[in-house]
Amino acid sequence: MSVIRRQGIKHSLVNYLGVVLGAFSTFYIYQLSDETYDFYALAQGIISAAMLVLPFATLGMTNLIIRFFPQFEEKNNHHNGFLAFLLMVTTVSILLFFAIASLVLEPLYSGLEAVGFDTQVFRQYGWVIIILCIVIAYSAIFENFAKNFNRIAVQAIFTYLLPKIALPTLVILLYIGYLNEWQAAIGLPAFYAIGLIGLAAYVVQIGQFNLQPKFQFLQKPLLREMGVYALYGILGSLGSMLALRIDALMVLSLIGKTETSTYSIAYFMANVIAIPGGSIIAIASPILAQSWAKNDIANIGNIYQKSSITLGAIGLGIFLLIAISIDQLFALMPKGEAASLGKYVFYMIGFSKIIDLLTSVNGQIISFSKHFHFNLIAISILAVLNVFLNYFFIRTLGLGINGAALATLVSLFLYNLIKLIFIWVKFGIQPFSMNTLYLFAIFGGLLLLGMFFPAISIAAFPEKLVTLLNIGLKCALIGIVYLGLLYWTRTAPEINKAIELYSQKALEWFKP
Repeated sequence: MSVIRRQGIKHSLVNYLGVVLGAFSTFYIYQLSDETYDFYALAQGIISAAMLVLPFATLGMTNLIIRFFPQFEEKNNHHNGFLAFLLMVTTVSILLFFAIASLVLEPLYSGLEAVGFDTQVFRQYGWVIIILCIVIAYSAIFENFAKNFNRIAVQAIFTYLLPKIALPTLVILLYIGYLNEWQAAIGLPAFYAIGLIGLAAYVVQIGQFNLQPKFQFLQKPLLREMGVYALYGILGSLGSMLALRIDALMVLSLIGKTETSTYSIAYFMANVIAIPGGSIIAIASPILAQSWAKNDIANIGNIYQKSSITLGAIGLGIFLLIAISIDQLFALMPKGEAASLGKYVFYMIGFSKIIDLLTSVNGQIISFSKHFHFNLIAISILAVLNVFLNYFFIRTLGLGINGAALATLVSLFLYNLIKLIFIWVKFGIQPFSMNTLYLFAIFGGLLLLGMFFPAISIAAFPEKLVTLLNIGLKCALIGIVYLGLLYWTRTAPEINKAIELYSQKALEWFKP
């Protein structure tokens, strides 16, 4: 776990810097005016739509990169032209996909409108979505290719941090009148293109950039295996997008921009919980692929259980600190009254993220095994269920944004339960232990304590400053107690190791 822990910490640090920027932007910049609040919703819709069509546009190439790298790996031969092959097929697939899409978009829009969806946004910004999709496709190739060399921290700068700078920059330019809404929307793929250039340059810098394909290496059995895996990958990725991004799109097209912004703000707050999962899963994926190549079930089980308790401890800690301060956080926002309508969205989406973290690398374990096709079954169930539940809760029951969040929670719970049972039955491994129960006991006790934590009042200070001080004091004390209990009980051993490592480094820093 040392490589996973080291790269995961670096990746998380980059991502949490993005969280700080994202939080400031979400709480203040996106809420500068009604126009900026609505543009934030529009931007989220454009990005979600681009991600939704991405699996088709790439023919599942992004799914092959980590899974098949061990077969191509050969340092002295530029890994048998793997990167060149990926880029070549991706280019052809993009051209083919958008040629077909131009023929079917109008019937698709008409069908959606017939059942109550508003497609005006997608009609107006269709080309922006297409361009953004293309840029993200190539970015994903370079990002995932670099992961095979246990590199994830630098990529996060271009794939996560840069967008956190891009969107508020565009919103500010819109607010001061330098850009109109259309020009600001065009700026989205422009900023993502800067990230693509950075990712390509990074692959060059680590000495892994080569555009010479090795066609003689691409024998029919390998191509057949890759083709089957890519097909499952397309359907699986589509299912993931329907499961994880369809809620924002359905809120936008069934309710409106203002509600989408409220939903997106609450979703952003909940998504902070998931950042450690992205970091550790990103670096664990190639290690799991290599373990499957050796059929090392013991190592896979070890990673499964350690990542579960580690991610669960971090995720529950973040959930705890936000949950005990959520009303005060809304009070600090310019549009706090509107944003506070997303309070229960945060709770439901946040808990769905905790479920994802506790089941950790279950999707990767299945994907890299010979039973990878089961992921398609599970994700198909999730996709259909999530679309149906979103429509039912939002449109039929009229639950609005809370309905979208509830649909996501129910769907993700069942999705992870199905994968958990499958892995347990097929491979005899599961991620939980008694430490999982201890973790929830610590979390539950401190959540109750935090809810009844007394607030300080200083009449001489501005109200918002007092609110900020209350948040800081409460989170600092509860956070210290939480970490202290984790360390004392050794509930999450990897967190103990990280605390000891960085405590030692801090002490060395202060030595004369």
